Amino acid sequence: VPVVFLTGVPAAAYESAALDSGAFDFVDKSRGLPILAKRLRRVMEATGQKETSAAREDLTYGKLTLRPAVTRAYWDGIDVNLTVTEFNIVYLMVRDAGDYVTYRAIYDCVHHVGFIAGSGDDGFRANVRSAIKRIRNKFRAQDDGFSEIENFSAFGYRWRAL
Repeated sequence: VPVVFLTGVPAAAYESAALDSGAFDFVDKSRGLPILAKRLRRVMEATGQKETSAAREDLTYGKLTLRPAVTRAYWDGIDVNLTVTEFNIVYLMVRDAGDYVTYRAIYDCVHHVGFIAGSGDDGFRANVRSAIKRIRNKFRAQDDGFSEIENFSAFGYRWRAL
């Protein structure tokens, strides 16, 4: 997986350290979205990765609109300000809305399959619970009645079916 540093601190020393450590590129955020998109497309081309049109299609489900091309989630037209990780979790649940997604599947969408963090074999569950709590709080900041994420104790979560 190519690593690209996206930074607001474009100091030469940081850039040098990142590239010396194996980063594919080092990009200053102030360059603007069109330049960032071009740089990332070049990384994908150079590493043989393909951009699919399906990955760029917006997904609307009830009051939620997901825009994968820019990793933005909108609730009733207002940006929820999810992180990329939070966006990926929501996208995973909404893609199969109504079906339960296991803790492990949620964790694997954030990290690679088999990655473990936390205490013991099920330590990843605490990380997933924390992420879901942050996601719920961001949606509730815009809609006090938000209840789209349902929990199935000891198994996982699901995005409520319409």
